[in-house]
Amino acid sequence: MKFKIDFFLPVLISIVLTSCDMSSIRQSTAPKEAKQEYIRVDFSSLEMFIELPKTGADTSDLEQLLKTKGFQGMINWQHQNWSRKLDEDAYRNMLYATFLPERYQLRDVEVYHDFAERIKWGREHPEVIEGFIQRLRSMLDQTDLFAMSSAYLPEEDFEPLNVYFIIGLNQGGASEEGNFIDPDFESTEDQIAEDIIPNIAHEAHHTFRGQLPEMTLEEEKLEHINYVLFMLES
Repeated sequence: MKFKIDFFLPVLISIVLTSCDMSSIRQSTAPKEAKQEYIRVDFSSLEMFIELPKTGADTSDLEQLLKTKGFQGMINWQHQNWSRKLDEDAYRNMLYATFLPERYQLRDVEVYHDFAERIKWGREHPEVIEGFIQRLRSMLDQTDLFAMSSAYLPEEDFEPLNVYFIIGLNQGGASEEGNFIDPDFESTEDQIAEDIIPNIAHEAHHTFRGQLPEMTLEEEKLEHINYVLFMLES
């Protein structure tokens, strides 16, 4: 017999709220400045990327792009977590072959052709990426990400989380350097509100939860909370 989650969610949430000592749980609102203090959304790598087709890229511009925190973090994550081991030289070749095709050719096409195609698409559609940045930035200005991500966590002085929006990853990744997101740049405002912003908050929640000392939450409370989160994610 299949049950609808919409029916049980109010009951599950009620169980959590009534069984937890709310004095030890973060409320759903947080100071406005906390959004900037704890979760830092960084578009600088993307903004540098979309300027290259407009101004004409040279090797020095591409090397500068490779050294941005977004690209460096993405490359480090890729090299550690993917069997294909896409290192800095691989991304350098993809960028050179994409922006300077008359001088450089793509190597190892069969190994990372999908990543190269992603970067090529970005070079051909800078206006789409720019529009996405504008939509997301405007919506983030009206959203308290920290309140969303820290719901049901105790009051703590969390380490700030950097969230980098980049291109060339084809997915999301997380490391000690921050979270990395290569999104669907054609997302509408509704899709951003329903998918991208909740995803940022969801991943930030895991990051902040990982910073808590062991057993900060009593086992019984944590069991209830984890069950609700499990049901929400199912």
